Amino acid sequence: MQNREADHGPTLLKEEHGIPKGQVFSKQQFQSVNKGIIDLTKIRANGFLIALTSLGCDQCKPLYPILENYHRQNADIQLILMTVGLEEEVISNIHKFQLTMPVVPITTADMKAMQTGYFPFMYYLSPRAEVLTKSLVFDEEQFALLLERGMMAKTA
Repeated sequence: MQNREADHGPTLLKEEHGIPKGQVFSKQQFQSVNKGIIDLTKIRANGFLIALTSLGCDQCKPLYPILENYHRQNADIQLILMTVGLEEEVISNIHKFQLTMPVVPITTADMKAMQTGYFPFMYYLSPRAEVLTKSLVFDEEQFALLLERGMMAKTA
């Protein structure tokens, strides 16, 4: 398996999972706890990143600073964090990690609508909210790969 990856370069994890590439994201309006209503159809952006996490996910915690750093440095791509958890716990997490991106509490039923149960899972969407690429993202390297592939798909 390692030789195969070496031959083809790094790969996105669970790329075949979730909403199929080319389809419009299943939901386009969200109620965030810190930025009000987020409506993808009304935001002028070069694309969207939707990060799906859970407060009970230990692998999600290292991702929050990476996402926050990206959000602060890249205003052209709208990043939205969706987190499974109770609203008061989500608000506590916002303060703990000093998150300034929109944060939306979601349920496991919402995860089904987004066709995943994996955490942390991310979608890179076009400006029209079409799925360009997606992957499990555990670290900065995997995040960079998702961004790179998303940008390549956007220009293709």
